[in-house]
Amino acid sequence: MAFLRKPTAESVLPPGLSFIVRLPDGQCANAIRIVLDGGRNIDRMQINTCTLTDINTP
Repeated sequence: MAFLRKPTAESVLPPGLSFIVRLPDGQCANAIRIVLDGGRNIDRMQINTCTLTDINTP
């Protein structure tokens, strides 16, 4: 499992905000890691991002 970025101060979102991630065309199977406040991870593997428009988390 490889992750492209480590969290930085600039990548922390205040509650209620969102951001857009643009992936290369044709790269449909991706792993997604969301790191929540407190350090808990939500990992989703082999997500078909070519058909995905939104990901909502608690």
